[in-house]
Amino acid sequence: MKYKNEKIRKIIGSASILTAVGAVLCAVGVLFIITAFCSADNAKDNVHSIDDILASDGNHAAKPACFEISEEPIKAADAKDETYYLITDGSEYHLCGMTQENYDRVMASYNNGDRRIEGVTKVIIDDDAREEAAVFLSEFFGEKITADSMDKYVGDVHLRATEITTANLVKEIYVLYIAFAVPMLLFAFFALTGGILKLSAYKNIKSTSNITCDIIDMEVNDPDSIWLDFFKVYLTPSYIIGLSDGITALRYDEIKRIFTRLLLSGSNNKLVLKAVTLDDTEYEIAPSVYVNAFYSELQEEKRQIYDVCGERNPSIECGTEKEMQFKYPFYVNVYENEESEPKKTQGRNAYEYLDVDIMRDISDDFGSSELGRFFEDGNIVSDMTLEFDEGGYIIIRVMVDRGRYDEVRDDLDKFIVGQLADGWGEGFEGEQYYTDEGEPFTISFYKM
Repeated sequence: MKYKNEKIRKIIGSASILTAVGAVLCAVGVLFIITAFCSADNAKDNVHSIDDILASDGNHAAKPACFEISEEPIKAADAKDETYYLITDGSEYHLCGMTQENYDRVMASYNNGDRRIEGVTKVIIDDDAREEAAVFLSEFFGEKITADSMDKYVGDVHLRATEITTANLVKEIYVLYIAFAVPMLLFAFFALTGGILKLSAYKNIKSTSNITCDIIDMEVNDPDSIWLDFFKVYLTPSYIIGLSDGITALRYDEIKRIFTRLLLSGSNNKLVLKAVTLDDTEYEIAPSVYVNAFYSELQEEKRQIYDVCGERNPSIECGTEKEMQFKYPFYVNVYENEESEPKKTQGRNAYEYLDVDIMRDISDDFGSSELGRFFEDGNIVSDMTLEFDEGGYIIIRVMVDRGRYDEVRDDLDKFIVGQLADGWGEGFEGEQYYTDEGEPFTISFYKM
């Protein structure tokens, strides 16, 4: 799968990069998880007394610890996930955080003669719990203790009671490794899968003939080849070649019909370019091209595809659209001066007020407004244009899906009248023009 063409190499290269990024992130994510479990497993065999940990230098938090108690724990404060208890070995006091489950386990061991509490050292970050614990300690020690000064009485960390197992240590100490690894692995999975699927799609060329990479390169690099950027399609001398999702290459003399389908999906409608070959096989040449932001460009490229395909094989049926025409009167409102009531004219009299520049500006504005997108059944409208008739009418031509031609005519008529009355046409009410004699006039597309 070696291509010399720069555009094809760039598209395939992006799939290769996506695959490589996915593989690297997958490896890093797995490494994070392995590191977390290996570190936790090592820490499981390296449990120290909380007094030794507090006497050591550096950060005292997130270390496996133990403490020998000589009395039952005394409740000191409540926090969101645990309750704090004051524990002692007869000489030193510390705070120990326990869930109800851990408290029951500790008390069962205590009553059976096992006075050892194991867990992980943690900093109390719950401000309310610190305040409540400080009030309790003040009463217990008989002196004023604040949330800031309590550390010198019970240490700068508390013991969170838990069983010292690899899984618990991962959850308590190495949870950040997992927090980074899981989303990384999810992203890696989608990137790796997407990259592999794309590479596979570009490797397996969809075609009715035995076309090779060399033939595709020769065709797309031909000086007469045309590149359409939005559809990602090459129109070469002999083939139409789509690069949107894999490579589809069809000879013009193999194609019976070529057309587009609009897929409605809310704010981002998608356009699909399809072709039917002589054996009635349907191919997607350019699937899932976003419409809303590039409506005009896609319409222009679609017309170019139809023109080129029709020129290179006149027997190809291009599109499934059929033209529908609507005829509406327009009105010119002439003012003697800017404050007078207008004189309303229509028909040929109205047409005589318009010059070529005015008609061209209005027609261009109508075309660029892309009203067809706003029709409630917009997937069957591909283009709308406006031109003036010297009898005092505007002719609006609408390209609609051939199969829905009769069904939507009345609805389209109502839609266009509504747009002329209170949508697109309304903008021209305030646009003032002048006759050669200096008379101001405006144009409206509905009867006032």
